[in-house]
Amino acid sequence: MIQKPMDRYSEELECRFNNRDNPHIFHDTLERIMNTENLTSRRLAALGARLARTSLTAFLFINSVNIPIDPS
Repeated sequence: MIQKPMDRYSEELECRFNNRDNPHIFHDTLERIMNTENLTSRRLAALGARLARTSLTAFLFINSVNIPIDPS
């Protein structure tokens, strides 16, 4: 498994676990969204390009590994 998605997945699980008893989680989330800086189209495009390069690298790595498949 690729490390970066695994890190994000574990962070998501940690956040959910830590907020499992928070009755105001929806309000807290909306407040956090409202108080973050806007994402410009230029920054979004840069993030998309970086994600595309990462995805391509992962795709090439996964396809370069030769894993024998047992037909049984």
